[in-house]
Amino acid sequence: MSKAVHYSKKKYEKVVVETSKLNHKPFWGYVKEQTKSKSGMGDLKGENGDSVTQDIDKAELPNIFLASVFTSENDSEIPKCDQLIDDITLVTESILKQLSELNASKAIV
Repeated sequence: MSKAVHYSKKKYEKVVVETSKLNHKPFWGYVKEQTKSKSGMGDLKGENGDSVTQDIDKAELPNIFLASVFTSENDSEIPKCDQLIDDITLVTESILKQLSELNASKAIV
């Protein structure tokens, strides 16, 4: 950034701050402009090194990569669980007591 542009920007910011004492609108307009997030994603490089520019292709590119580095498991080889939990006793009063002692203003852990 050249010195002239830097100086001009600082001068403008000073004017915004000074006028904000009387009128908050320019200040909040400046804040909004500075905090805007840019939407979209830059171009990516595909498997063969070519530039990927279409949004749908950009979205598919990580999927292609992840599919290439992970293996697919055979569902028939998952061990079966023979044990079942049959003896669970739920006491309503105990559950209500535990729920009433929860602090609703704390984050879920």
